Amino acid sequence: MDAILVELEYMIDRLDLPKKNAKRLFTLAVEGLQNIERHGLDHPEFSGVSFVLFYKREQQFVLVFGNLIDDRTKRLLEYHLQRIEGLGKDELKEMLIRQLDRGELTEKGGGGLGILTLALKSSGKVKAVFTPLEEGVFYLFSMRVSVDEY
Repeated sequence: MDAILVELEYMIDRLDLPKKNAKRLFTLAVEGLQNIERHGLDHPEFSGVSFVLFYKREQQFVLVFGNLIDDRTKRLLEYHLQRIEGLGKDELKEMLIRQLDRGELTEKGGGGLGILTLALKSSGKVKAVFTPLEEGVFYLFSMRVSVDEY
C-alpha cells in the first residue's frame, strides 16, 4: 500500500492542482486504500485481490477502488451507503461528528467513518457497485469517487 501511495502522491504533485484539491484527492486515495486493506475478503484463494484506478475525465480526477468482500461485509456497506444517500455536505459532516462522538467502532476499526469521509471529500456522489461472483458468498465491490480539477 505504501508504494501505491508514494506513486499516487508523485502523480498528484505533477498535476499542478490547487493545494486544496490535491489534498482532497490524496485523502480520498488514503481512505480508499485503507478500506481495501481492512475490509477485503479474508480467503486463502483470493487474499489480496484488489485494484485502484486513477484517471482524469473531463474536469475531474476519478479514483476507483475495488476488492473482494463477503456477504456480511456487503450488507454492512449497503447499510452505510444507504445512510448517506441523498445527504448534503453539512449533513454528512454532522453525521461524521456524531459517529466520532459516540466512538462506536466495528472489530475492524470502522463504523461507517470511511464511507462518510469519502462522501465528504468527494466532489460528487460516492458510486458503489456489488458484482456477485458467487451469490450470497462473495462479491467484487467497487467504489468511485472524484475531485474537481479546479
